[in-house]
Amino acid sequence: MAMSTAGRSPMATLPTELLAGIFGHAAQDAHEIYIRSLKHELLPADPRLPRPYCWIRITHVCSLWRAIALSTPALWTNISLIDTDPTYKILQRTRSLNITVTFRLPAKSPAPGGLPWEQVDKRMHLYSWLLLAETRRITAVTAPAMLGDFSSDVVGEATQLRSLVILAPDLGRISSAPGAYAFPALEHLEYRAAGSISPVPLLCATLRTLVVQPMWENAVDPYTAYMLGVRKLVRALRGMPRLEALDVSIADSRNVPPVPEIKHEPVPAARLHTVRLIGVAPACAHFLQHVALPPDARLDIESVVRNIQPDMAPRPVPHAIAAVLQGPPSTLSAPCAAFSIESADGGGYVLRGWRRADARYAAGAADVVLRCGMRKADADLVVLLRVFALHGVEHVRIVCRHLGLFGPYAGFDQLARGARLRSIVLDGVKADLAVYLLPTTTAADVALENVKFKPSGPEDAKQWEDERAPRPEAIVPERPNTMRELAQLLAASTAEERAIRRLKLTRVQNVRAEDVEGLREHVAEVNWDRVESMNLTYDRN
Repeated sequence: MAMSTAGRSPMATLPTELLAGIFGHAAQDAHEIYIRSLKHELLPADPRLPRPYCWIRITHVCSLWRAIALSTPALWTNISLIDTDPTYKILQRTRSLNITVTFRLPAKSPAPGGLPWEQVDKRMHLYSWLLLAETRRITAVTAPAMLGDFSSDVVGEATQLRSLVILAPDLGRISSAPGAYAFPALEHLEYRAAGSISPVPLLCATLRTLVVQPMWENAVDPYTAYMLGVRKLVRALRGMPRLEALDVSIADSRNVPPVPEIKHEPVPAARLHTVRLIGVAPACAHFLQHVALPPDARLDIESVVRNIQPDMAPRPVPHAIAAVLQGPPSTLSAPCAAFSIESADGGGYVLRGWRRADARYAAGAADVVLRCGMRKADADLVVLLRVFALHGVEHVRIVCRHLGLFGPYAGFDQLARGARLRSIVLDGVKADLAVYLLPTTTAADVALENVKFKPSGPEDAKQWEDERAPRPEAIVPERPNTMRELAQLLAASTAEERAIRRLKLTRVQNVRAEDVEGLREHVAEVNWDRVESMNLTYDRN
């Protein structure tokens, strides 16, 4: 009774999208809903309605709300394809208003109680019929491609279609010709396919936002999924003068040869203010060299560089990354101000970069993220630190589970030349890297996190040797890796520009109070988050 006398005021406070979801389910007959619930053939739940059946029951017991819904066409414009009869009823309620269509396919192996394939096939035919029958009314589509139903005449009639989101490879026969499906008013295209089908036929001059990425849940390695070639992308940008945001996966990391040169002037992209690239470092550099971005563009790069080629020849990883950062002045006029190195088990590198003007700087986010899974990555690290130092890097964060000094370390004492580092964070690195890197840095703020030093006292030496894994004979030299040795090296570094002002120790093992007191003689401020446990393990992944 209380529900039926709720009145119209609470109804008016609910968002239109929520009401559309509520009454979309209410369009079905109550008896049909009850039968479906008994058979456990539940309807797909809307993300905005975690418990849609609760709303269905409320709608069916509240005659006032139902009357309002049936008399308000705007509440029925968002159509989620469920079954034939409900779809027809919803279309009748919309009258002549524009509509949006959402169609998601279930998994290939339906769960117990899921929809049988007969129902899936029925919905696919319903989707095809809806695209053809209501072409002029549809403003947005989220569904598998099914573009084979669109002829050139039908594409020309879709004058209201503004957004197209494709969530799976195309299920029908489509044309591969560029611009074959150039909708006259399409502004947002999101192509998240699980295969290697090219989105080139969908690119058109009216686009403002272009997203071409693989579906992560279906890709074994999201960085090796070929989605859009660099040459095709650069060529397509010439035909998209209104493009404002670009988010694409541009190359296959298995293509180890250099990207072929494009012999023409850089493509002007005056309106392209947001760019996110996923691909190998040479491909990203190649794209930046042939696209003239505006100076205030927000750049976001996630690049994979395999350290080992199929012929087991090492790749020049630092040089490839430097090529990305050393783009044309019009592309990277404001260099990165921070970068982070993180560990990964893939045996490769992932570079992520943003511009200095990005709002994420205020939140302390890293500008460039470099993941390295190689055990002998210290030589690359030396080169990379020099590269970033030359580009005005100010904040460094190294997060590597296995990164240590396994090879020559003569280059670390030269890192301070020309460097402008202001802060450095070493997270999970080996102690020998921390001991050698900190005395040579110009950073005033230093933080050590999840670093396990060798015990300074002789009574703990045997326990330390028992815990350590056996090293190959090629890795012979014993590096200084105690906090006491770090203090001694800091004392030897007397240059004023190398003095550390603040040192923060967080979850650092095998550190004693007397070791911290020794650090305070050479560092103005030391903050120690004491860890008593000797068996604390750290796994970044």
